[in-house]
Amino acid sequence: MEIGFGLVITLIGMVVVFLTLTLLLVIVGLPKVFLRKEKPQVEPAIPEGIPPQHIAAIAGALAMLDGSYRIKIIEIIGNENWERSRYTDIATL
Repeated sequence: MEIGFGLVITLIGMVVVFLTLTLLLVIVGLPKVFLRKEKPQVEPAIPEGIPPQHIAAIAGALAMLDGSYRIKIIEIIGNENWERSRYTDIATL
């Protein structure tokens, strides 16, 4: 047998496999096209008086948890530590 025949068979097999995978990719993606839900456009609102560093720290803490959490609302509950931290600069280590 020639090596060319083996290469042709290999090439045909690879083409069949890649075409099959592409077809499966299209089939799996079809529900996303037909069952698309309209997501409401929500602009992130940062309440007045909260430094962006605090928002970033809260978001970072949520990202470290083992779930998909989102910040929907930040409610300020005034206390002495919060008021003091407003005037504290965050320094890098």
